Amino acid sequence: MKFLQEHFADPFTREDLAQVVNLSPTRFHFVFKEVMGASPMQYVQQFRIAKAQHMLWLTSFGIAEIAFKVGFTDPFHFSRIFKKCTGKSPLSYRLLHREPFA
Repeated sequence: MKFLQEHFADPFTREDLAQVVNLSPTRFHFVFKEVMGASPMQYVQQFRIAKAQHMLWLTSFGIAEIAFKVGFTDPFHFSRIFKKCTGKSPLSYRLLHREPFA
């Protein structure tokens, strides 16, 4: 979990994560899903979207910049995944949830 929290924006695969904890990719996937309730890559995606939500609330970074900062290489893919997870586009989400700046 510490590795994921520190490197969530880095590109990696399930195999890379399994290597960090010295397990086979298959065993890692099974154990991770049992403990976390989601596959490793689903969890990473959810974690990235949560980070993006936070950035949309508290920063004025553009959507593409946020996408890159949370580990997506394609802003359009990020927007599709964000909408799938939250029900709103990143811009709509920002407008509805943004903290007003003083």
